[in-house]
Amino acid sequence: MQKNITLGVSGAIGASNICDYCIFLSTKYTVNVIMTENAKKFVSRDVLKCYVEKVYVDFDDSTSGVLHAELAKVTDLLIMIPATANTISKIAHGIADNLLTTTALIYDKKILFAPNMNINIWKNPIVQNSVQLLKNYGHEFINTTKMSYAACEKKFIEIDCALPTPKELLEIISNYFSNEG
Repeated sequence: MQKNITLGVSGAIGASNICDYCIFLSTKYTVNVIMTENAKKFVSRDVLKCYVEKVYVDFDDSTSGVLHAELAKVTDLLIMIPATANTISKIAHGIADNLLTTTALIYDKKILFAPNMNINIWKNPIVQNSVQLLKNYGHEFINTTKMSYAACEKKFIEIDCALPTPKELLEIISNYFSNEG
C-alpha cells in the first residue's frame, strides 16, 4: 500500500516551485496538499490539482465537517514545505486558525518542516524560539544550507533555511519511512 504524504504549503516564494515537489513525490507516494490562503498568491490551486490527489485550502473543502481530523488520520507523513515564520510560530504556540495549522495540531506524529524565508527573519530569536519549541516536541527541520537569491538584496547569499531539492526531499522521506518502526 502506498504511503500518504500531505504537503502543507505556506505563503513563501518557495511555494512557486511546489509543483516540482508534487511531481517527484507522486511517483512513489499518494500526495495531498493543504494550502494557506497566502500560498495561493504563489501557486494556483487549479495547477496543483493536476499533480496530486487533492488540494485543500479551508474547512469547507469537505462536507463532513471534520476535515482536519480526517486529513491527520490518513496522513502517514506531514511535511510543511515551504514553512513560513508565520506557520512555524502558529504551530509552535498552538494557534489553529486555518486548515493547515489545525491539521498540524491534531496530527500525532513527527512533522517535517522545510523553512523558507528571508534570512533575517529566520535568524530572529523569536522565530528560533519557535523552531526550538517544535524540535523539543519531536518535530524535525529539513532545511539545507546553500546559495540562494535574496530578493530584497537582489543578490545571491548563503542561507541555512533553503529548501531541499525535490530529489533531496524524496530521499529524506524514503529515509523517514525506512527508519519508522
